[in-house]
Amino acid sequence: MTYTGERLRQSDPRDAGASCRGVAAYLDQFDESPGYLDFARFGPPSKAVVDTTAELLARSARADMATVDGLMRGEGRAKAAVARLSGAGLDNVVLLPNTSLGLFQAAFDARGEVLVPEAEFPANTYPWARAEQAGRIRVRWMRPPDGLVTPEAVAAALTPDTTVVSVSAVDFRTGHRADLAALRDVVGDRLLVVDGIQGFGAVREPWEAADVLVAGGQKWLRAGWGTGFAALSDRALERLEPVLSGWTGARAPGIFDDRIHPAAGTAANWSISNLSPVTAGAFAAALELVEDAGVGAIEARIAERLAELEEAVRSSGAEVVSATARRGGILAFAVPGVPSEQVGAALAAGGVTATVRGDHVRLSPHASTGAAAVEAVRTSLATLRSQRTPDGQATVRRGGTAANDASGTATGLLWHGADEGFALSSRPLPRLSGGEVLVRVRMATICGSDLHTIAGHRSTPVPTVLGHEVVGTVVETGGEVRSHAGEVLAPGDRVTWTIGTACGTCARCRGGVPQKCVAVRKYGHEAVTDRWALNGGFATHCHLLAGTGIVRVPEAMPDEVATPANCATATVVCAARRARLAAGDVVVVLGCGMLGLTAVAYARDRGAVAVVACDLDEARREAAREFGADAVCAPAELAEVLDDVSAGGGADVVFEVSGNASAVRSAFGLVGIDGRIALVGSVSPSPEVHFEPSGFVRNLSTLVGSHNYGVGDLAEAVAFLDRVAGRRPFAGLVPVSYPLADYERAIADARGHAAPRVAITTGP
Repeated sequence: MTYTGERLRQSDPRDAGASCRGVAAYLDQFDESPGYLDFARFGPPSKAVVDTTAELLARSARADMATVDGLMRGEGRAKAAVARLSGAGLDNVVLLPNTSLGLFQAAFDARGEVLVPEAEFPANTYPWARAEQAGRIRVRWMRPPDGLVTPEAVAAALTPDTTVVSVSAVDFRTGHRADLAALRDVVGDRLLVVDGIQGFGAVREPWEAADVLVAGGQKWLRAGWGTGFAALSDRALERLEPVLSGWTGARAPGIFDDRIHPAAGTAANWSISNLSPVTAGAFAAALELVEDAGVGAIEARIAERLAELEEAVRSSGAEVVSATARRGGILAFAVPGVPSEQVGAALAAGGVTATVRGDHVRLSPHASTGAAAVEAVRTSLATLRSQRTPDGQATVRRGGTAANDASGTATGLLWHGADEGFALSSRPLPRLSGGEVLVRVRMATICGSDLHTIAGHRSTPVPTVLGHEVVGTVVETGGEVRSHAGEVLAPGDRVTWTIGTACGTCARCRGGVPQKCVAVRKYGHEAVTDRWALNGGFATHCHLLAGTGIVRVPEAMPDEVATPANCATATVVCAARRARLAAGDVVVVLGCGMLGLTAVAYARDRGAVAVVACDLDEARREAAREFGADAVCAPAELAEVLDDVSAGGGADVVFEVSGNASAVRSAFGLVGIDGRIALVGSVSPSPEVHFEPSGFVRNLSTLVGSHNYGVGDLAEAVAFLDRVAGRRPFAGLVPVSYPLADYERAIADARGHAAPRVAITTGP
């Protein structure tokens, strides 16, 4: 059946039979702690679930000929209840032990391009990433504005190749409810996969809009762990090819005929084995309670309590950072100037159970949540007031440190775009959340990518504070914050930091590419917001978010040497790691700018047997000798010079750092047997490069792209610069510096290539 957005917006008949008596009976089923406000994490089960589980286990202990068949009836009850609550047909429902399995089934059964928001709970990112790694699908990651999955954001991200769109019904961070009816209209005939775990049973949604609806029962359904389901549309059953289908998903299992039978053709396709009969019976009990009470009545009570919690939070001076319109049962907030772990500790001391995140605290009430929980939150937050000065700053930071900044303000150089240019702007220093650091910028260098933005060759949201090659001094920390080496950071520490944040838990972070984290925030690349205004290096201060990799700078290292470490140097280190640079390698570096000279020096430091540097500019070529090149040459001479130094064996590693299309093309002819090419300079669109691949294949050659880096690469970059101190003239690459107020001259010099890097300073 096909559903349109208009039909899906009509009133839900499934609440028609709900009554006040049903709600009262529902509330009598629960006895959680009065301050429990963590249903988005886990919903304590009802008495009916607990009693049913105990009864079915007891029945199992006294098993006879009728026991197994009797226990199995719970599965049918649970499926029927899911069908009624979701609007699906009975054959379109299958019971599953958790949300993740359902999403893995969808991911491995799908084909073509799948659109997935980056900032999703891992249960809705890992399946798609793993299916892509297995060659089943192509993932198109979307990063919607403000992190909210709206119909407009999805429509803008769709391509003609998109076959599946996967979203969460309710965002686990913000509580934002996706408009499923409108998404159905936008998605059209494509499959719409919905993770419903944060909404099913607690909010009324047109679940029929989903072609695949998956939800676990351990949160808002309050059914306990090991419960869940998937509901599939007829369209999904037609298009999704069963991959992980067990004997319970076969049309006729044929236990005794020793044959493999075809899939059932129903939602049972997704069944690997039956759910535990005890669990299925408990799940049925939980679902039937929800039916009796009515989802609309449950939703109304949650909304009422959520509004009371919002009032209590705001009256304490806290800021609500979650969605306020189209929200589910989630309220996220932060107390200005107080780390989130300190807020969580105050709530816990007051008997409140909540989820503490890096920069906020999440509250999630249910229908059974009483007024006592609201008062406990109000009282707990009031205890924090005594720890804050009249301007809202915290005077006590558990495990945190602060240094006095007399001005109380920061100055940033805002880029407003090519038409309006730059302007200096002052604003108050930020109030830190847990894991954050405020740094006083000592020096920032103007990178080539900054110049690309200024020239209009790179799109950047505005207004923004450019600058990502930075070194600074710690002013304040939000709680105890440690460097990459495990040192507790304190005011006065000189540090550098990664170009972006990393969550550490998404598939990309766990897969070793944290620079491509699904939730990355990049310094010098993002629009200024009230919450994150000092987000680049061209300012007196920089506000480091939780998840930023921080490295202390050796005391003897000059700022001129340390500042480019968190872009140019760390980028080269990462590229060398990806290209498997090793002692004894013959190395060619194409381009002798900042990246190229760094690559020459790093290859020499790592034990390269010969390093050849190639550039059109003679002065740059001669500079490469100072950084350790054995031979330098113009492009026309490269083949002959390489033949000389490699005895005809070609290069083991080629670093292409210029981004020039002809240089990229030449790299394919330079590598020898098992040679590796690292493309580093091609970060913006360039002419297409064509090459004849047979020699590349026969030589067992490898081509890798390398962009940005991880915190381990940054730590190695700083260590490398310390190792070669006095032997390589890195300080000479930053010979010119200007105060922030003189930014126009600094940028003019940088655009005129007065030096590999021009610096902006703001004082100690």
